[in-house]
Amino acid sequence: MINFPSTFDEQTKTNINSWLEGPYPDEVKQEIKDLLEKDPKALADAFYTHLSFGTGGVRTLMGVGTNRLNVYTIQLITQGLANYLLKAFPQEQVSVFISFDSRNHSNAFAKTTAQVLAANHIQVFITKDLRPTPYVSFGLRDKKCHAGVMITASHNSKEYNGYKVYFQDGAQLVPPHDKNVMEEVQKIHSLDDVKKEVQNQSFIQEVDESLDEEYLKAIFEMQLNKKDNAKKGSNLKVLYTPLHGTGITLVPKLFEKWGFTNFETVFEQSTPDGNFPTTKHPNPEVKEALDIGTKRMLAENFDLLIATDPDADRIGIVINHDNTPIYINGNEMACVLLEGILNNYKIKDLLNPKSACVKTIVTTELFKTICDDYKVKCFDVLTGFKYIGEKIHEWELSNEFQYVFGAEESYGCLFGTHARDKDAIIATGIVCDLALQLKAQDKTLSDYLIEIYEKYGVYREKLESIEFDPGQEGQEKIKSILKTLRSNPPSQFDTFSILSIEDYLTQKALDIKTNQTTSLFLPSSNVLLYRLENEGKLVIRASGTEPKLKIYAGLKAEKTGSVQEQIQNADNELTKLIDSLKTHLKI
Repeated sequence: MINFPSTFDEQTKTNINSWLEGPYPDEVKQEIKDLLEKDPKALADAFYTHLSFGTGGVRTLMGVGTNRLNVYTIQLITQGLANYLLKAFPQEQVSVFISFDSRNHSNAFAKTTAQVLAANHIQVFITKDLRPTPYVSFGLRDKKCHAGVMITASHNSKEYNGYKVYFQDGAQLVPPHDKNVMEEVQKIHSLDDVKKEVQNQSFIQEVDESLDEEYLKAIFEMQLNKKDNAKKGSNLKVLYTPLHGTGITLVPKLFEKWGFTNFETVFEQSTPDGNFPTTKHPNPEVKEALDIGTKRMLAENFDLLIATDPDADRIGIVINHDNTPIYINGNEMACVLLEGILNNYKIKDLLNPKSACVKTIVTTELFKTICDDYKVKCFDVLTGFKYIGEKIHEWELSNEFQYVFGAEESYGCLFGTHARDKDAIIATGIVCDLALQLKAQDKTLSDYLIEIYEKYGVYREKLESIEFDPGQEGQEKIKSILKTLRSNPPSQFDTFSILSIEDYLTQKALDIKTNQTTSLFLPSSNVLLYRLENEGKLVIRASGTEPKLKIYAGLKAEKTGSVQEQIQNADNELTKLIDSLKTHLKI
């Protein structure tokens, strides 16, 4: 009989006992007993609930427990996914494409996923080695699969892993499939419900490198300046880091095929390694992760450093501008790529009345301003690239619009429709494509950004993430803060008057001046968006993958002084804006 601390609720005790008395190895049971003795709080957090399968899958800490990612919870999730797919396609031979990133246990989790699916007579295509996340989106469509699974926690720290699910259009799960899969997963709580015996090994097929060539061929045709890249690509000196991740499998091949042969990799970060030994945060948003590459870029006079995160769906760049490193954030990069692509398309007469681009509601409003200038329709969607992927599929069916480019502020974008998720591989190619053109004019991407500001005005943004404990307590605190904002709304932020409040949970927008309410036509989500004067906005939302409250502030600078002065003034205003919200919330 186990003596549990008085702080453990009944559900926690039940879940722990189910593992201690269930079909789990002795070493797992011993680990549970050790945790009970040494760290009961960690044990309670690992067992207080069952793993929550969200709308896009799971991303959480690895370890023992019903609320952790391990081979057993992977089995439960996969059986739920299998049950849904077999119900959704009863008359078809269901097939699923699987790959994995460089994280610890990713390969094992992928093989476990394959085993359970195959035991359910589902045909599996699994990559032999690690591959990027967008490769799954591409591969499942190439193999005409019904779904895809990517084992990844993207840019999270080494303690995390994840299980990302795609549907047959190559995009992440969206309604109604996301909720339906969630319901099936939630029904599976016992390993007795999981099929594990594969009766026919032909249900599991390894995908060889021939698919690499198919992927590279698809994006090769999307170059903006193919002839110049082939003839003069070696003029651009590029340094690349995969941050110990999957990008190393495809990015060097892209460089060679496109003509950017004058490249080198940051050797300290080029070997896939789930411990991420050179950085605590393998995230291109974090400057510290780029320190090794930035120093070498300056020392050896590379034109730019390109970084991809461990699953190569997001890209970061550092520009060598007169021997000074210029870091380009996600909003800036989205606009640099958008301007470059649309300008190129306009010159080639490739734009038409159906051309459309997509951004998330937290992404810079400069994106829409650029689209307007090129008479390209711009659509806003909720945070999460799956909603951009959903638009591509929607327009393919309706032929109402033609997707060109989509982006989010968190360093993710997609040019073209070869994949339906953000893709740092094609983004790397287009960054080099534009940088080569600019170098021929004795300019850098930093100069190009300033030209964009001069053309459209200076738009600036700031993100502040407030981190909470990863357990139940942290999630409750985040919900409480958003609830407080709804029950006690501010009248203004700093000196900025609020023009309207968009509550995506209730799907209603309130005009402050007229007190009129209108409907919002995006899916329900726990997000508040405040429209402010001077094209300003403030967005507050809970992170979907981490215990964080995210605050996004954006505004257009007043046109006084130089561009650099406008940038500085706007950045100061953004700090005041966020501080005003934090004061209101007492955080």
